[in-house]
Amino acid sequence: MDTTNNFEDYTLTCADCGASDPGWASLNHCVLICSECCFVHRNLGRHISQIRSLTGGIWHTNQLKLINYLYKNGSNNIWEHSLIDSHSGRVKKKPVSNDPIIPKKAFINDKYVRLLYAIRPAKDEFTVDDLNRQLWSSVRTGHVITALRLLALGASPDFVDQGNTPLHIAAKNGQDLQVELLWIYGADFSCKNSCGQTPAEVAKKEGHLELSERIIELSFEVSDHFSLFLCGRKPSHKDNQHFLIPDLVDPFISERMHNLGKQVHLISDLLFERLVQDVYDEVDRREIELQWSALNNSQIRMHKHVAIFLPPNPQLSATRNQMRQKLAKFSSSDFFYLVIDLLKEIRRRYFGIQIPVEDVKNNEFCLDDEQLDGVYSDNRGKLCLSESSNENRSQNNKTLHSDQEQHFYSLDNYLELKEKLRDTNEKLERMEVSNSEILGTLKQMQRALERLEYDQTHIRQEMNERLLKQYNQYRSASPTQAQIGAVMMSASTLMRPNQQQQKYVHNYSTVFPDNLILETELLTSAIK
Repeated sequence: MDTTNNFEDYTLTCADCGASDPGWASLNHCVLICSECCFVHRNLGRHISQIRSLTGGIWHTNQLKLINYLYKNGSNNIWEHSLIDSHSGRVKKKPVSNDPIIPKKAFINDKYVRLLYAIRPAKDEFTVDDLNRQLWSSVRTGHVITALRLLALGASPDFVDQGNTPLHIAAKNGQDLQVELLWIYGADFSCKNSCGQTPAEVAKKEGHLELSERIIELSFEVSDHFSLFLCGRKPSHKDNQHFLIPDLVDPFISERMHNLGKQVHLISDLLFERLVQDVYDEVDRREIELQWSALNNSQIRMHKHVAIFLPPNPQLSATRNQMRQKLAKFSSSDFFYLVIDLLKEIRRRYFGIQIPVEDVKNNEFCLDDEQLDGVYSDNRGKLCLSESSNENRSQNNKTLHSDQEQHFYSLDNYLELKEKLRDTNEKLERMEVSNSEILGTLKQMQRALERLEYDQTHIRQEMNERLLKQYNQYRSASPTQAQIGAVMMSASTLMRPNQQQQKYVHNYSTVFPDNLILETELLTSAIK
């Protein structure tokens, strides 16, 4: 679909560097980006930025309307809120179009991965429950920018209130753009409300027939994307045709790839869902690779710096990230057959078709740790599931299917738990080392404190000894005999009244001993 007519009313600029005529869009951020910034987004991974070409991508009319509306209403301000707010205290220079790629890459990582500039609620201003209820209320209106802001703050698209999710409320009120936004943020389109109705049924009941058909299309987005990748068109859901699976015959395809469709029957729902998700991301990566290669050479000068496999997702285990990356090793024909087998299995599980007994008997297999690591790998990139025969098996089909599901489920979770246990042990070891260092520092401080107390006591004793020595050095014994010029007074004289005493004293020349004066001066200085 031609997208140029949807953005003719205003000048387009890249949300990250301000370059003119951006050719790409980030769906989950609802912003437009240039080719140079797009290469950085590609390396971030689809779990961070879901990019699509404006000219080479497949767009639905509602999706273009959503991007157009949010772009005009300042969707980029949500992700650069602190750069615009003068009271935020965060000063950051935004890169421009002619800047080198390194500062652009650093800015894009800060903006979308670390969310340093994104809008955030004030401390204790809103709880998650408050955000969920605001989203639930806002989707009934056309204020899509408000819904995007709430989703960016952490509101859940699957929040249930009064028996309905935000998707049911948007469908009931005919808000097609709200439905598109909720789909981008992972809302469950198969969820039923308290009345047992899906969002499509709610929209149809309220007379929003086109919206109901669109919700059905979004419900089959994964299988439709696979069909579009394989044969360039989607099934017609209006005609109740929900799956379109091409019948490819390749005589050079490996026997193991032929048997893959029979083997995936035995995978548990959880493991199958993860496999479909990983293959979906790989399909998206290959499609973007084709769109990227279609650009002229002047625009793909940084092509060699783009990852040729799915970027790691830190929320997934290391084992699963390795398996996801090994999907890039599949040849085109092998990958096509893998997608076809997954499409067939999706259809079988959707309609509840039982597994053929001969498939169960002829394709019994198990996975150990080493083989599971090779699930997505082979010399030619084939899906390797080791087969083993067991002629003495006497259990029925149902028991076998249940046992295999339990086996796969346990094995997959065992590897993840094993990795988490290793990470936990490493954290405990680091904490023990840190604790030992803290205890050592505490002991050193205690020893230093003891030395200070000892030194203080020793200094006090030394000061007292020196003062006493100095005092004794200047002190002399009191005279035992009367000195020349001194007057000897009797006790009765000292006991007289003051006036008589003064009169008596003034009749003589009174002289005090020199050593008594010296002792008085020493005591006075010591008191001071």
